[in-house]
Amino acid sequence: MADLKKSSDILGKPVSNHEGHLIGSVEELFFDTEWRVTDVQIKVDKQAAKQMGIRKPLFGSLLLLIETAKIKAVTDQVILDISMGDFKSYVEERKASD
Repeated sequence: MADLKKSSDILGKPVSNHEGHLIGSVEELFFDTEWRVTDVQIKVDKQAAKQMGIRKPLFGSLLLLIETAKIKAVTDQVILDISMGDFKSYVEERKASD
């Protein structure tokens, strides 16, 4: 059981990209029918949303769903393999495929 992780080990962790920019924090995990984590919901920091060119809702938080394939590493933070310049197009592609 040493390789097993709990959801509490990742929920609330800071999220950065591979360039070192703070994106936000892990808000939620999503599972498929076989209980594998497929996506991570990120609560995006206001400044990061501005840098990405993504509009934050007037009320509430900007939440983005990121597929786990885009996670480069999990240490004391979650590191995404998405550059700041590519975030907006990634989000738009995900919305179009939903």
